[in-house]
Amino acid sequence: MSRLSVILPIRNEEETLAYVLQEVLKLNPFEIITVINGSTDTSRDIAERHHCVVYEYTEPLGHDTGRAIGAHFSEGDILLFLDGDMVIPYQELLPFIQVIEQGADIALNDLKSLLDQPHRPHSVSILKKSLNDIFRYGGLSINSMVAIPHAISRKALEEIGWFNLSIPPLAQGIAMKKQLEIVSPAFVDVVTLNKIRPELHLDIDAESTYVLLENIIIGDHLNAIHHLIQEEGSRGGFPDSRHRAFLHHLKKRSKAPPVDKSAIICDEGKSPLPQVLKQTQNLQQAGVEEVIVVTYDQDEEKITILSDEGIPVIPLHDNLGSCITRAVGAFYSRGDKVLLTTADQPLSPDEYQVFFNQLEEDTDIVLPDQSSLLDDVHPIDEQQTLRYLLNLLLRIPHQWNNSLYAFPHAMKRGVIDDIGYSSLLTPPLAQVKALMNNYRILSVPSPVFFQKEEAEVFIGDHLEAIHWFLQMTDARGTFSSGDKDYKAFQHLVNTSSLPPSVMSDIRTYFDFHE
Repeated sequence: MSRLSVILPIRNEEETLAYVLQEVLKLNPFEIITVINGSTDTSRDIAERHHCVVYEYTEPLGHDTGRAIGAHFSEGDILLFLDGDMVIPYQELLPFIQVIEQGADIALNDLKSLLDQPHRPHSVSILKKSLNDIFRYGGLSINSMVAIPHAISRKALEEIGWFNLSIPPLAQGIAMKKQLEIVSPAFVDVVTLNKIRPELHLDIDAESTYVLLENIIIGDHLNAIHHLIQEEGSRGGFPDSRHRAFLHHLKKRSKAPPVDKSAIICDEGKSPLPQVLKQTQNLQQAGVEEVIVVTYDQDEEKITILSDEGIPVIPLHDNLGSCITRAVGAFYSRGDKVLLTTADQPLSPDEYQVFFNQLEEDTDIVLPDQSSLLDDVHPIDEQQTLRYLLNLLLRIPHQWNNSLYAFPHAMKRGVIDDIGYSSLLTPPLAQVKALMNNYRILSVPSPVFFQKEEAEVFIGDHLEAIHWFLQMTDARGTFSSGDKDYKAFQHLVNTSSLPPSVMSDIRTYFDFHE
């Protein structure tokens, strides 16, 4: 018979704690570990009356630190994590224990139905889903060790490291990297049970645009992504099919005089000639002086007809990979304002003119507004999730899922010169560099053309962008760790026999003061 350890971080939970413990006792646990921190009420007395093991700290430990400390002191074969402010009937907790007894390593609350609801996903859902997609556990959807209840085996605890439970996304990332078996056996409605704490859930930090809890959770997820990049490289182990060295061999640009507006038609899909001609006509009617077609099509008749129409054509081999056409077109274009589009997305001259008009204003980059996809498509897919994630990390949540990956988009020449035309090979990287360099971005109404990119390359591109972002900031992207206090935690780590490599990792992610 497996021994069950129930772990409860507690801070001023006297209103609910007795009811929580009454349900827990029906599970016949081996031990109930309460980590009472910063409490000024009768929580300790309630815990002792219910025969709990009590570890008490005068000061608040902060978000999730109590879980790690409770796990450190636990002796059970199965660890069940709960909160002291959520009364959950014991019957709803049994599935989490049972699947661990049957051999699973981690059991998560199955909250994926939240993504089926007809509204835009919450930022925290985007973070959770992104992490699972990036670690190739997409079937978990938004299920996460951030949420309770969840249970883990003793083996999982040893694989993850008890200290990493203080950053739940990092703990989950390590578990996924080690390919532990993670299941979601049941749904427990913790959304309606969640106690609103104004200092965590409501008070927006003017410097970060987010409430404190969002700041903490974003930083925690970046810790997990940082871990993957440290282990697998800048693209997190995802492939890159592009021949980037090709750009080094581009011939010098023409000395022809600059123009005001350029447009690049990226013809990677080898669009039919009439479609390309129609696109060039629309662009010219929008006042574009220079239209360049960069194509993977080797059709000589198509190239000849376009050239006879006065359209410069740059034919490339299609084995160069995606987005090469963008960088090549940007390299050879002469416009002070550059628009990139495809022949597959014919917009009217007036619709194209909107992009250029915005560049005349106080805007450096103009994207097509694709946020309506978040209203129309449920659940959100992997690619829209990662586009949304990037804007969350860049602290522009109002940009939703809008991205340089989408056509058409336009930017000033100064942006291209600053970030480097080669950055356009990786659209998310170009977006991060531009935003980090304080360029102004705007999204405008535009027809939405939903196009799917190659999944592995798409994820790798976003990780490459996040890698650059973390290099320019830190392992949390400068997002706050909030109220986490690692003093007590640090003492436990320092008195544990941990290898130097593990101690090095701990110091990367935890704010230890030597």
